[in-house]
Parts: sequence; structure tokens; C-alpha cells
Amino acid sequence: MSDKFPLQAISEVADPEKIRVVIFINGEMVHVPLSALLAHMQDQIDALDARVTALETP
Repeated sequence: MSDKFPLQAISEVADPEKIRVVIFINGEMVHVPLSALLAHMQDQIDALDARVTALETP
């Protein structure tokens, strides 16, 4: 990474709710709490799992 944006390790984070993820959308940087992003992904995984289970059930 450049000197303008140095990367820092996030080990030993006291409050995981403070971790934010930067995403580039339509040429713009936005940020979201990691927990919110993971919660949305978990909801999608749960829905997919339910659909697969329904297909496997006779």
C-alpha cells in the first residue's frame, strides 16, 4: 500500500463492532460495520440452506 494509506493490523481489537469494511461502489468509497455485512451474508446463507434442504426433502 502507499505511504498515503498505510495498512495497520487489527489484532487484539477490544470492540469488534468498531471494525468497518471499505467497499467501492460506482467509483465511490463507502464503509459498513463488518458485523452488519456478515449478518447480511449469514441471512443469505441461511436462506440458501433452507432452499437446499427443501429440495433434498422428499
